[in-house]
Amino acid sequence: MTAVYNTYDQKYLNRKNLLEEKDFLNDATLFLMDREGYSSDELSTNEKIYDAFMEHFRVQNVNEVTATRDLLHAQETDDEGRARMGRLMDTYDKMDSDFGLKALGDFAGGVFTAPSTYIGLGSFGAGKAAALAGNQALKLTIKQAIMKGGYKPALAAVAIDAPIAMGTVAAQEQTRVETGLKDEIDMTNVAISGAISTVASGSLGLASGVNRTMKSFASERILRINQRKVKQAAEKSFKTVTSETFDPNNKSSKVAEEFRDILEKDALRIEAEKLKRSKVKIKKADLIETIPEPLSKGKKLKEELNLTFEQKQIRNIASAATKIDELIPDLKNLPLDKTGKPKIERFSSRLTRGLIDGHINSDDITKILQDHALTMEDLGPLYAATISDAASVLGTVGAAAKKSKLKTVRGELVTRLNALDDATRDIGLITNPARKKIEEQYGQGWFAKLGNGISHASKARVGMMTIQTATTIRNTTNGYMRNYVYAMDNLGSGAINYSKGKILKFVKPKDYDGLGAKKTKELAEKEADTAVRLGVAQLKTGIEAVFLKDLSFGLTEMILGSNRLTEKFIRRETTSDALFKILRDKTFGKTDQVSKLLRELAEVGDTTGTEGGLLGVTRWFNTLNTMSDNMFKRAVFSRELNKSIRANPIQITSETGTKTINNLDQLLKTGRFNLIDDKSISDAMSKAFDFTYQTGDFNSRLGGFNSIAKGIIKVGQNPIGATVIPFPRYLVNQFRFAYEHAPILGMVNVGGILNESGYLAGKKGMFGTSAIDIEISADTISKQLSGLGILGTFMALRANFGDENSGAYEYYDPTSNNFFDARASIGPFSAYAFFADLAYRQNWFNWHSNDKVNGNASTNTREMIEAIVGGQYRAGTGLAIVDGLIKVMDDGVRAGASDAELKEIGIKFAGNLVNTATVGAGTLKDIVSVLDPSYRVLDDNTDVDMTEYFFKQAGRSLPPNIFAEIDETQRKLESTTRSGGVRRPNPFIKQLIGLSPVEERTIVENEFSRLKIDYVELSPRPIKSDKPMTNEVKGLMGRDIEKRVHSFLQTPFYKNLGNDELKRIELKEIINEAKTEARNKILDPLRAKDDDELRRISLGRFRSLRGTEQDRLRIGYKSKYDGNLDRDLDDADPEALSWIRKFLSTKN
Repeated sequence: MTAVYNTYDQKYLNRKNLLEEKDFLNDATLFLMDREGYSSDELSTNEKIYDAFMEHFRVQNVNEVTATRDLLHAQETDDEGRARMGRLMDTYDKMDSDFGLKALGDFAGGVFTAPSTYIGLGSFGAGKAAALAGNQALKLTIKQAIMKGGYKPALAAVAIDAPIAMGTVAAQEQTRVETGLKDEIDMTNVAISGAISTVASGSLGLASGVNRTMKSFASERILRINQRKVKQAAEKSFKTVTSETFDPNNKSSKVAEEFRDILEKDALRIEAEKLKRSKVKIKKADLIETIPEPLSKGKKLKEELNLTFEQKQIRNIASAATKIDELIPDLKNLPLDKTGKPKIERFSSRLTRGLIDGHINSDDITKILQDHALTMEDLGPLYAATISDAASVLGTVGAAAKKSKLKTVRGELVTRLNALDDATRDIGLITNPARKKIEEQYGQGWFAKLGNGISHASKARVGMMTIQTATTIRNTTNGYMRNYVYAMDNLGSGAINYSKGKILKFVKPKDYDGLGAKKTKELAEKEADTAVRLGVAQLKTGIEAVFLKDLSFGLTEMILGSNRLTEKFIRRETTSDALFKILRDKTFGKTDQVSKLLRELAEVGDTTGTEGGLLGVTRWFNTLNTMSDNMFKRAVFSRELNKSIRANPIQITSETGTKTINNLDQLLKTGRFNLIDDKSISDAMSKAFDFTYQTGDFNSRLGGFNSIAKGIIKVGQNPIGATVIPFPRYLVNQFRFAYEHAPILGMVNVGGILNESGYLAGKKGMFGTSAIDIEISADTISKQLSGLGILGTFMALRANFGDENSGAYEYYDPTSNNFFDARASIGPFSAYAFFADLAYRQNWFNWHSNDKVNGNASTNTREMIEAIVGGQYRAGTGLAIVDGLIKVMDDGVRAGASDAELKEIGIKFAGNLVNTATVGAGTLKDIVSVLDPSYRVLDDNTDVDMTEYFFKQAGRSLPPNIFAEIDETQRKLESTTRSGGVRRPNPFIKQLIGLSPVEERTIVENEFSRLKIDYVELSPRPIKSDKPMTNEVKGLMGRDIEKRVHSFLQTPFYKNLGNDELKRIELKEIINEAKTEARNKILDPLRAKDDDELRRISLGRFRSLRGTEQDRLRIGYKSKYDGNLDRDLDDADPEALSWIRKFLSTKN
């Protein structure tokens, strides 16, 4: 009987009634399982079914990807499936909004996961609102609510929002046609959605939206083609190779049957666990009866002739595992079981031992997997199923494991899995299922949970440091800068390799190693052809990077116009889209690799099974950052795969002849994705990680640098080490990037810094030495040329957008007639900006005519380190947190620092650490500063009360006084060069463009900047244990400096000092005088307004004494009062204060 619930009166169609409507619940369950892949436990209650139904169609309304996939589902499902989907869509269309927090979350999820959202943000959501309006008459305008503000939409968004709105609604309308709800598309709905969007966003770029819709359709079709080809190959393998393995006459058939039974048993276990997690109450004895019939037959499956595809795949896996197992020699002297017989070594142990000990190589495994149409990932479940007996594994893994210093079984297993990952780097991942199983078995104790909790909290803290919109914009800006370096690298190496190949064709090769001239010529010609193909592939890749292939947000046609070139790029962008749909599909056995590539958060994503909790929140806050990061990795990965195929074309032989596949587009469209070898995928992933400064694979790289890099990453991944180095991969890789592109230096392979993964195979150099070598190749030469180009670019920026007063990272903004600080945006390019500034000040080769530049300014070590470590040294982001501790070692402990001073430094360190978790709140702080200019004046976040000091340091990223009225008595952070304190000019602009506006300098500050008199030279000697009083010294000094130096700069004496060094000396003398006078005034007891201030002044003066004088006072106090002077002073003991005052009075 046909369900008719969708025809009921509209008032009836609500949550309460649908939760009791059996036909609706049945339709929704079947649809969600078929379309979305829901499992039984995810739909175990009526409420879950209803919520999942609402979530799906809410997302469809605002997400063009979901709408497109629904249309394809409607086209490919059977008649009953189409009718079922039609009833559900009709029901949803007739329902009221059922608005609430859940609905808001669903709509927001759909909006934030729709590609158009981030492209069309310039329109403030008008186009996205139009897509919703065209289908449901403006029922919910979620993006307008989010982006509410009344700003004029940007014209650039016109080309996105209207077409996508029309494309989304068109897909929904076509779905209604496919499901029988309508006879034809209602163009009125489509037109309305486009018109509303056009009114809101403008009338340009409709073709761009159409192209996006077409691209989505095309990529889905490519996915289906490749799915069919993979299944065909698997069927063929089952009929040939696998059937032969399972032949009873084959001596290996019993092993194959054992592996098959393990896999089928594991499948039963997984299904049973799902049922246990659901709310359905079952008896243990009846458990097997609740398992779907095909699975419950267990061993009977062996005898069935009509096996499902999944069952055939299980046999293919078992057959491949059997053949791999045959290659591994048996282990001698196996441990004995309880009966005294040798234990049976499990497959997981044999495979691990075989690969790590070198009994089998990756080529052997690759051949077997190809014969069975499988990947390494397909073996993962069998590996995991046979690793469950940890003791068995540990007893048979060989000598390496026995020597391990790890004390726990879990640690031992993880160590072995890490070693296995290194061994299988070029053939795919196998260990993920095993890692999850180990976590389930050995990660549930309270000690393990505590460790995991601490680790997750640390990773969450690091993740929260990158959630500001300014961070996303800076990372994206840097990514585009890196893209053009990538383009130059490829263009340079391509030109060199192409020229090399052409030259080899005309050079007559000489005989060598006894080979005949003909053979030698063939080898030379082959080498020449290889070089030419590689060169052409690199040149094409470089050109694609120049034109932002896969990085144009779908705007290629709008940016470059409509022509044959842009048509190629659009087609290739479709190819990239299809590639990642294929990689994410479990059919192809690459999901573990793509998950590793596109993991969420570079320093957080290695943690498995952490979808919720602190890390889940952190990932949500980093959504924009993750999208930006993944965009670049996707682009580089697809380009590198394409380059690999271009350089090494794939020959396909069929009944109709031989066909050559020359690029990724051809390969995917012919359904031949499975012909891409795992090494090409692994190499492409490595390039993508290098591009985004996320390479962490230094285990298999030889050389001292790589050992240091591995150690830094290990330290940074530890919760304690992360307080000092929160982004260890970035720190290591940005240094590698700068080194590799350093002119001349980048050809010197110091400590293996140029080596690639793969031990000896990845070693670079002409002489084969370990400590230092020379590498001259197309790759290194092109990077030197790129490095010269980068340096030249920053030198041009320094000359054209800087002057004698600006710093190394400051550039003039002609729109505001002021300067921006770009250090945070250029990141790894900081070293080039630093040397460009040095070149500008030294005026190398007389390349500029600005005679006001101080060419005698020296460069100190601190500036050099800051440039080398890029953005890592900025306060609040890692290395700067330990500045206080270093300072203690420098002038605290050696000078006899008191307990109070050490406590102060510890409190500051703790406060800074907590503050790193709230760095993201800086966005709110910047917004508040726009609403109220008084918030642009920075507060003095110090205090003599240690509790107050901690909270001020910990919360300094939060908007000041956010929960209270403005405190007029709040101390401002004083400046040493001007009155009025330190201000942040227009801080919100930083969140929009990533660049920090520099406060307009006074005449005095300009001269200090020109002469390179920096903040260290301007800072007065601190009053120990009283940072607020030190801040007062700065304020007094700043007011004095502003007047005194300004007057001095106008004197004929100063103007006639022809030498900048002499000017610097004169100014330093005035600065030092101002420091001393300001300090003496602040520490004058006569200015004390009350006893507490007098106490603080006395303490400050005491702690400013020389160490020997402090010791005399301590000894005398102990003799007279038998007390501890430092402790009693901290406690404001009257006798201690009196003792100090008497001494100080005699000093005066």
